[in-house]
Amino acid sequence: MIHNRFPRVPTLAGRLPAVLIALVLIASACSGGVDDRDVLATVSGTDITTAQVREGVQVRRDSGQFGAPGPDIEVGSDEVAGVLTNLVILQAITPAVEEMGITPPAVTGAGTSDEGVAIGAMFDEIRGHLLPLDDQAALDRMVDEELASRDPRDQPVCASHILVATEEEAQAVEDRLAAGEDFADLATELSTGPSGPGGGDLGCSPPSRYVAEFADALVGLADGEVSAPVQSQFGWHVIQRRPLDEAGRQSVVDDLTAAALTDWFNTAVDSADIEIDPRAGTWVNEGGQIGVLPPTDPTRNQPDPGTDQS
Repeated sequence: MIHNRFPRVPTLAGRLPAVLIALVLIASACSGGVDDRDVLATVSGTDITTAQVREGVQVRRDSGQFGAPGPDIEVGSDEVAGVLTNLVILQAITPAVEEMGITPPAVTGAGTSDEGVAIGAMFDEIRGHLLPLDDQAALDRMVDEELASRDPRDQPVCASHILVATEEEAQAVEDRLAAGEDFADLATELSTGPSGPGGGDLGCSPPSRYVAEFADALVGLADGEVSAPVQSQFGWHVIQRRPLDEAGRQSVVDDLTAAALTDWFNTAVDSADIEIDPRAGTWVNEGGQIGVLPPTDPTRNQPDPGTDQS
């Protein structure tokens, strides 16, 4: 099964989209009682400093990709937590990336489009190490094994249908099909559903995504078969099951790739020893969330500039 944990970062501004860690939205520069040499995070013995986070913020500002820059921000804000999250995650997965013979890109955590492309290219290389994407025979075997392991309602099935208002109309469709007329032509002519102009083609999806009556009929068909009239809340259907096409098989490959990449990513991050300066926030890695969660009050963990800290 595909996990829902890869990777989403809790910030006040929102959560990271899946897969690319370089898409956090950052805003402005760091200030507020911290020195560039201060360590904001340590990942398995490697320090990430305020200066590195400041650089990411500045690159973000200079890119012009995120609108006008806001006022200076404090360490502990959600924006700085976003840059720090990117840097922490990349450092956390670096040992596993290098074990594959892949060189991680030099990025600042700014989340610019250029950095996103570089991170995406790295993940493409990782996918190639996790699955035999260049070996079609091996992929076909993996797809067949995956399909065989799934419940019939969770396997992608290619289907077309003709939707009409009454049982009598549906039976008339059956009679014309029995007389040798083409299913797609009849769908284009008669179907009242949105797929009608496309010959009734519904694409390839698991039957579980359809209403129960439709799903039951579809699961009971063999490739190439046409159902008897089926009633649902939408009307009367005549359903055709088609052989799984290349797009349908590719969807299974995509599922397998996403699952393998998710498991690899989670293992790599879970293996890292991550410490975050409380002024910047708290490291969260549970319940489908992963990243630096900033303090509720950005100044609550800041040292008092009028207090002797020695």
